[in-house]
Amino acid sequence: MKKTKILFDISHGIHGSTGIQQDMRRTLSFLIKQDDFEIDFIVYDMINSVNYINFDIEDNINKYGEIVAQSRLLSYFFNPAGESSLGGGRFLGRIKRWNYRRSLVNKNKVEFLKINKKFNELIYKKLLKDGGTKDLLEKFKKSSVLMSTFSTESLILGMMNENYKIPTLNTSEYDLAIFFQEIPFKISINTKKVVRTYDLIQILGPDVVFKADYKSNYQCKSIKTCIEQKTIFSTISNTVKDQLNYFFGNDFIAQTIYVPISDVFKKTNDKFSISDYARTCVVQDKGFNNLVPDMDFNYFLSVSTIEPRKNITTAYQSFKQLKMKDGHGNLKFILVGKIGWNLDNAYKNMFQDPDVIVLQNVPTRDLPHIYSNAKALIYIPFQEGFGVPPAEAMSCGCPVILSDIPVHREVHGDTPLFVNHYDIDEVYQQMKWIMDSKNISKVNKLKIKGLDYVEKFRTVNLGKEWVSFIKKILES
Repeated sequence: MKKTKILFDISHGIHGSTGIQQDMRRTLSFLIKQDDFEIDFIVYDMINSVNYINFDIEDNINKYGEIVAQSRLLSYFFNPAGESSLGGGRFLGRIKRWNYRRSLVNKNKVEFLKINKKFNELIYKKLLKDGGTKDLLEKFKKSSVLMSTFSTESLILGMMNENYKIPTLNTSEYDLAIFFQEIPFKISINTKKVVRTYDLIQILGPDVVFKADYKSNYQCKSIKTCIEQKTIFSTISNTVKDQLNYFFGNDFIAQTIYVPISDVFKKTNDKFSISDYARTCVVQDKGFNNLVPDMDFNYFLSVSTIEPRKNITTAYQSFKQLKMKDGHGNLKFILVGKIGWNLDNAYKNMFQDPDVIVLQNVPTRDLPHIYSNAKALIYIPFQEGFGVPPAEAMSCGCPVILSDIPVHREVHGDTPLFVNHYDIDEVYQQMKWIMDSKNISKVNKLKIKGLDYVEKFRTVNLGKEWVSFIKKILES
């Protein structure tokens, strides 16, 4: 039987563990094991290295031969922009912007090299190391990787120009191409195009989005362009699908498939010292109070990029109210996540508080221990497309205090403790309820309820939905 050929976008798998990156890796881990699918990969610029975006494919092949050209491209791709011989900071930023405008914005074709399979293990380890497995590696070795010097930044800049021509990628050998963002470049007419849509926050929440002044315009134009190309959308919640329909009409196909959580997220009863662990990955920076107690302590938890949309300062103020009114001398507030953008003095003051511990670069394999021993996860963002940390927390038997927004009601049912995310006192009351020893049995029932509920988010269950979705597309 003829296999379905799929081109799968792994560009978001370069680094980190955001919801997009986890979703991409876990979806891939299921689809690549299906015998009736033959999957190749495309990687384009998500790190904005000057050397990488100015890499001349044809010139390198002529000078060095194809294998060496591929090796050089991989070298540029894997080295962060800050390591460029041009230096970092503002000077590098100016060079990048100049090069984008000069050599990328006006390109009408997406150029790429098909990377020799000898390099597949290198690519796999670099891109997919967080969540990858040995059996996935064996499948990956048999696939082809198309590595392009195309840049998403060039699209953002280009689409600010009304005369910009959307570039084209030749996908004629593929039945289906799956992209993990609303990439507007054109693909071959015989290839069905699927884009994964996570949220419309760049449009709906410009006050909490980094560089929203042009990113919101780009997202809007990209979605419109994808609709014109008869793109099929896969949304991460019905809330996002409804938002798409509201802003862009109904002249497209969209299906909701939730974000899978890793099988590593399970309740753990292993001996775990939060004090010992925190000292191994606490932020060592003059802008943070990095004192970790010698003895173990109780803690509330936040897991996310530290940025305004996540509303962490409200959670922090509720936590401080709990400390001030109710004591709990050994209680801490742990923030797990990378430092984001647009942080004001409220965040800087929070980082200086000895009751706050910031942990960065926490491996996925360690998170179950942190969730399992927390009093609760406090997750009260203003806007969200899905909300992965609450599902992870519940799968580890950790109670969740969650902002009462439509997508959270849809995705997480009535399992969490919902709060008005603007109301510091309401968040405080739920934290106080969890800490009250009289409520131990009720809190335990909440944990059990969460453990049962999140099974529907396991990769195997959502992977089956992806398979059905793909077959339905190809039959239409």
